Amino acid sequence: MKYFVDFPGYTDCYIDVEEQWTLKELNELVATDEDNYFDVLRKKTLGIFLRDVDGNELRDVKKLDKDFVENIDVILAGFLGTVLVRHVRDRRSLGGLSVLPQSSTLERPTVKK
Repeated sequence: MKYFVDFPGYTDCYIDVEEQWTLKELNELVATDEDNYFDVLRKKTLGIFLRDVDGNELRDVKKLDKDFVENIDVILAGFLGTVLVRHVRDRRSLGGLSVLPQSSTLERPTVKK
């Protein structure tokens, strides 16, 4: 799923996050600190486009490192820090919607005698 930055000057910036997550990967995300968060981000990112304050573009998630992050606008820093959590939260909420509702008598066909 592609997440775009919703802020003027950065609306073309995005991160494409892998759809499927296991509970193990979720637990890895929960246990992350500032350093290994980017390991999880790199692992679960399919595509990326970011721009630092000097206009340098990042299109390869493997090159996302502390030096690049230290030179981005705080808008992008907040985006980077929340995109995985948002994705997992949205994905987990869908789990409850996958249950089919029970049929009611209103849905049953009636037979006239």
